[in-house]
Amino acid sequence: MNDIIGDWFSGFGTPGGAAYVLTGFFLAYIFRWIRCQVTHETMKIPWHLVGIAIGTIAIVVTTVQSSVAYNTASATALETKECQKEFNQAIKDGRRIANENDELSQQQRRLFVDKDHEETLMWLNILSPPEPYASMDQRDPSRQDFNLSIVTKYSKRSFELDEQIRKIQETQDKLLASRPPLPEPTCGK
Repeated sequence: MNDIIGDWFSGFGTPGGAAYVLTGFFLAYIFRWIRCQVTHETMKIPWHLVGIAIGTIAIVVTTVQSSVAYNTASATALETKECQKEFNQAIKDGRRIANENDELSQQQRRLFVDKDHEETLMWLNILSPPEPYASMDQRDPSRQDFNLSIVTKYSKRSFELDEQIRKIQETQDKLLASRPPLPEPTCGK
């Protein structure tokens, strides 16, 4: 109800509204003047009543405009507060996901380092094997079996590390897909 009355009276404070009020007073004056001409009365204008009417209208218009401005500011503040809550929540969720992703990236880097280390050990053992294999010929079946066991051990460990790396990557992909988008900037609309 207050908004309906506020909408109805809010135009009085504008230049157009003031023109309507003045036009109304002017037309009332003209009608009064015509009546006085027809009835041969002397037209007396009670200026103190006109002043009271103008003052009352000014007070009513100012009060209604203040009420409308307050209601508009309150509604805008509530919208902005809700928008800020959504924005803050999206930032918190995004930060949480980014932190989890960073931890997973660190784990993944450690696994890559482990895999590189395992490969280095494999090559060191093949190129510089311990005795008795170091003194054997490269074509010796015992040396070849030793080299094959080193490569098999590396392959098995490499497969385990690759599997862990793949799982971490899948988790990271799911995390990034679940990252909430920032809300559209609709505050105040």
